Amino acid sequence: MREKRVVKGCCFVAWILLLSLILPAGVFAKDEERNLRREGSYQNDFPKASQRETLPPVRSQRTVEGETAPAGVGGLVAINSVYSSIKTVNPRALALSQRLLDGQMEGIPTELHPNPNSGGLFDAIVTPDGKTAVVSNFGESLVYFLDLSNPASPTVLGNVPIKYDTGTVDEEGHPIVYGFFAEDMALTPDGRYLLVTDGGFSPYMALINVRTRTLKTIWHLTTPGVDEEGKPIDIGYYANSCSVAGDGRTVLLADYFGRQVHTFLMDPDAGTIEYRQSFDTYNKEGTDFVGLSLVNIVLSPDGRTAVAVGPPLEPGSTIEDYKSSSSPWVYRVNAPGRVVFKGKVELPKLARGAQSGAFSRDGSKFYMGVTEYRNPAELLDEEGKITKIVPNYVIYVFRVTPEGNLIDTGARVQLATARGTSQLFGVDTMEVDPENRYLFVSNPTVSGGARLVSVVDLQTLKEVKELSTAEPGDVMPPYTVITKKDSAPVDRHIPTAITFPETISDLSVTATSDKEGELSVGDTAVFTVKVKNKGYGHAFGINLKAALPEGLTFEGATAESGAFDSTSGNWHIVHLGIEDEVTLTLRCVAAKKGNYSLGMTVLSLTGFDPEEENNGATLSLVVREDVPAAPVSFLVERVENDMLFFKENLNRLTWKENPKGVVPAVRYRLYRKAKGAADSAYLQIAELSSTVKEYGDRNLGKSDLFTYKLVALSAQGNASSPAVAGN
Repeated sequence: MREKRVVKGCCFVAWILLLSLILPAGVFAKDEERNLRREGSYQNDFPKASQRETLPPVRSQRTVEGETAPAGVGGLVAINSVYSSIKTVNPRALALSQRLLDGQMEGIPTELHPNPNSGGLFDAIVTPDGKTAVVSNFGESLVYFLDLSNPASPTVLGNVPIKYDTGTVDEEGHPIVYGFFAEDMALTPDGRYLLVTDGGFSPYMALINVRTRTLKTIWHLTTPGVDEEGKPIDIGYYANSCSVAGDGRTVLLADYFGRQVHTFLMDPDAGTIEYRQSFDTYNKEGTDFVGLSLVNIVLSPDGRTAVAVGPPLEPGSTIEDYKSSSSPWVYRVNAPGRVVFKGKVELPKLARGAQSGAFSRDGSKFYMGVTEYRNPAELLDEEGKITKIVPNYVIYVFRVTPEGNLIDTGARVQLATARGTSQLFGVDTMEVDPENRYLFVSNPTVSGGARLVSVVDLQTLKEVKELSTAEPGDVMPPYTVITKKDSAPVDRHIPTAITFPETISDLSVTATSDKEGELSVGDTAVFTVKVKNKGYGHAFGINLKAALPEGLTFEGATAESGAFDSTSGNWHIVHLGIEDEVTLTLRCVAAKKGNYSLGMTVLSLTGFDPEEENNGATLSLVVREDVPAAPVSFLVERVENDMLFFKENLNRLTWKENPKGVVPAVRYRLYRKAKGAADSAYLQIAELSSTVKEYGDRNLGKSDLFTYKLVALSAQGNASSPAVAGN
C-alpha cells in the first residue's frame, strides 16, 4: 500500500504561505503597533436577555490570584510551536501553567533539525467531565488524546492517524491512501464521538470513537445523485470546519471557498451520514457575489442556535466592497437534520476578519472577535484601492433572543494587543469559562500574531489581563507582526485554540415530606428537596425557586449548599460537580385547610441541561380541619431501672399536645416496630387518654431497638398525621 503524505517542514511552510495568500492574513506595520493600544471600551448599555425567568447573577467570590478552580473545569490552550505543546488554564486564578508535554506530540528540535516544523497544534477540545483533552496536529495528520486528571501533569494517552482510502490506485495498482490535515474538531454532546475535518482542500470528515480512541470511519461527503461519469457529487467545495448540534446527530459544516453551510444527519453508532441541505452565505448582485467566506460555525450551549462567521473579502478591494462586513449568519436547528436560516446581523463596514465566536454559558450573549479596520478612506491609493490597513482587535457583543436571533448591542471590547486576521478553519480561539465569568481570547492566525491570551471580564466588558504563552529563555518578543505578506515571520509559540469543558449538566430535583399526604391544621411538616447533577459536565450558578402555598406558614430552612432566601423562596447553588447532590430542608406549619401543592423548580443555570423534564418537583398536600394536629415534642428515652432482684430495660416515651391544632385530641394511639423494619410492621401497643402524655414500654431486651408512631384521635375517631420517634 502506497501512502501519499505531505512532506514535513518545507511543505508546511508553503501551506502557511498559501493560506496567507488565500485567507485574509493579519497585515500590519510595526510603526503602527504603538497606536493599537486603546483605553477603555464602548459603553455597555444593552438590555438583558429574557429566555426564562432568571435571578440576578450571583458571584460566590471574586477572583483572586492563586484561587483554584474546581477539579474538572480547567481549560487548555494549544501552543503552535516547535515543541507542539500545551498549557492548562486556571479560570479562577487567571493563570496559565508552564509549557507542558514538550516534544510528546511531535516537533521537538534535534541536532539535525534545530527548527523542525511538525505542522503545529491547531484545535483542542476538553471532554465535559474535564478529564480528557483532544488536540489536533495539523501537519502530522494526527489527533492526540491527553489525560487531564492531574492538570499539573497531563499525559499523552495515544494518537489516532487521520488517513483515508481514495478508492483509486497508482500505476502499479496499489491503493492510494492519503492522510488529511487534522485541523477542526467537534465533540458530540455526550462526549462519545469526535468529528475531524480537513484543513486542506477535501470533502472528507473523520469519525473517531473517543472511548476506544480509534478511527471509526472517514466519510466522503457528497450530495444525492451522480455526475455525468457516474461518480458521487461532492458537497459544494470543501468541508473546512464542523460542528455538532445538541441532538448529537445534526452536523453543520462551513465551506470557506463555496461560501456555504452544509448540513448532514449522522448516526455515529452506525457510522452513517446523510446529506440534508446547503445554505448560501452570499448575495448575488448582477454577476458579482458579495458574501461571507466561512471560517467557523459556533453553536449555542443548548446546541440549537448556530452562528457562521468569517471574513467577507480581502483587503485591496474598494470602499464599496466593505458593505458586507463580517456579518454573522444565524441558523436554527429545529429537529435532527432540520436547519433553518434565521438571518444575518448587519455590522459596520469596517468589521472584518472574524475567526471565531463564543456564547455565554447561559446562551444569552454571543461574542465575536474581529479585526476592525479604521478609516479606510484615508488609506486609498490613486485608484481608490486600499493599500494599507490599520487593525484593532475588537470583541462585538450580541444579545441572543429565546428564538435564537442575534441583536447587536453596540457594546465593544477593544483588546490592547492586536492580532492577525482569520486563518484557522474552525479553530475556536475564543471561549467563556464554565462559570461564565470571563472570556478568554487566543490568536486567530499562525502567520504572525500575539503570544498572548487576553482575558475579558464579562460583567464589566473590560480586558483585565494578558496571559503570556512565553517561557523564560524564549527569544521571540511577546508578539510578532507581519510587515509584508511574503516575509511574514512565524512565531514558534503562538497560542491557537483555547478550550474549556462544556457545561452539559442534567439536574434532577426531588421532594419528599415527613407527612403522609394529609396534614392537620397546626401540623409541622418537614420538606426535603434534593438537587443532583446527573450530567456529563459541571453545573454552575443554579437558581431554583420554591413555591410555598398560602395555606402553609414558613418557619425555617437549612441549605446544605448555597443560599436560600426565605422571603422570595429563591435558592442559589454555586456549583454542582458530576454526580454531586445537595439538600434543602424546609419547615412549615399548616395554617388553614385546603388542597395545596409545594414545588421547587430550576429557573436558570450557567450551562445547558438537555433534560429539563426533571428540573422540578411538586408535592400535593391536603390540610384538614376535622382531625387533631399531630402530637409535638415526641421523644424516646432509654432507661435502665435497677430493681431489687433484677434490672429492667424500658423506653420512656413523652409528648405534648399540639397547641396550634384546632381540633382537640380525646385519646392517643401508639404503634411500635423494630428499628429498620418496613412501615407495614407497625403494631399497636397502647391506646391512652388525652390526659396522658407519657408511656413506658417495659421488659425490653438490652439490645432491643424500636421506632414508635403516635397519633391523636378526635371524638369522631379521625386520626392525626403521625409523630415518629425511636432509639
